[in-house]
Amino acid sequence: MIKTHVDGVNPDIYCFDTGLDFGREFGEHLLNEVLTNMGQFERRIKYNRGENYKEFARMIGAKNARELNRRKLQFEQYNPGKTPIQFLQWWLTPELDEQFYATVPQWLFDICPGEPKSTLQTSDRGDYLPTHMGHKRRSSMFMLLQGQEQETRWYRNTEDFEVIDPYRIPDHDKIEHVVTAVMQPYRWYVFNHWAWHSVHNFAPGGLRVNMGLDFDSVDTNVLVDAVRHHSLELA
Repeated sequence: MIKTHVDGVNPDIYCFDTGLDFGREFGEHLLNEVLTNMGQFERRIKYNRGENYKEFARMIGAKNARELNRRKLQFEQYNPGKTPIQFLQWWLTPELDEQFYATVPQWLFDICPGEPKSTLQTSDRGDYLPTHMGHKRRSSMFMLLQGQEQETRWYRNTEDFEVIDPYRIPDHDKIEHVVTAVMQPYRWYVFNHWAWHSVHNFAPGGLRVNMGLDFDSVDTNVLVDAVRHHSLELA
């Protein structure tokens, strides 16, 4: 289910249901590996957070640190009584990478040299994933392997404000909720990481697992056009 909340918004530039399910059997295998042998996966960390708050504040400057703290407090205001989840990214082993890539259609590799790259993500131990945007990846092919009907929400700016690296937290007073998606397992979606987004309605004790194909250099509209072109070729 993909729903818009503002008139005139094209949901496809945020989340697009491709109708594709290539790699389903690999996804079932990968989920089993996550549930039974998580120790084989190496944590994937994309940016330097600093060893502690003092070091972090020194990295970005006291003014920016104070502003990020103000924005973090907005999470509590807009999500009363809720706690952020633990969201982690992982590298696939070389063997699993090879198996995954063998299931991916060649046309996806033809969009941009050296892309896409595989990813594995897990989410648990809380109620929601705070609003954020991608650090490098602009778009991805996203497949949910296990979830509990969580809602992914996308936002757009109503006013300009500074994006402060590395945390990339929005000023919630200057964005509006435009699209909601409840993604279904073993179905590929085009996912816009370059827009603000959050995830809600995590079940207590539930583990959400997804795999993906990340594009750092391809905008969502380009990826959606490629999917549609491929679909027309098969029609």
